Amino acid sequence: MACGDEVHRLVDGFPERPRPGSGADLDLMVRTARDLAGHIAASLDEHGRPVYSVDAVTGRRTRDGTGPRQVHALTGLALAGRLLDEPGWEEGATTGLRGYLDDVDPRPGGFAVSTGGALADAVLYAALGDPDHPLHRHPAVTQVGQRGSSYLRWV
Repeated sequence: MACGDEVHRLVDGFPERPRPGSGADLDLMVRTARDLAGHIAASLDEHGRPVYSVDAVTGRRTRDGTGPRQVHALTGLALAGRLLDEPGWEEGATTGLRGYLDDVDPRPGGFAVSTGGALADAVLYAALGDPDHPLHRHPAVTQVGQRGSSYLRWV
């Protein structure tokens, strides 16, 4: 595959990438993480809620979607903020996660702790289960942990 002046070997339809480990690879990973996190940060609304999807042709943004995907985006944004020293990203992610936790009105679909389901609970607890996280003591996090325990009892 040709890309500008470079030619890349394809593996399973994607450009072959070097295995992580070298300094050049680290630079690429940092640039990629910064680009992806920057995209998520730019998509946050005034409540810290990330866009669910962007139509590649029209650019139309959709806000409604599944909780797991949006919680995962906020979790990644917070981690990138910590690793790349971008406190605004962490703050935006925390605002979004707080909004997710505070929205307890049961309704089908959407971005709320009451409607996220087991996958959203798992992603959320992975992000907020750390006692040092500022949202760890939020009452909804305790409920998420209890729901997770009940899922495991059935396994």
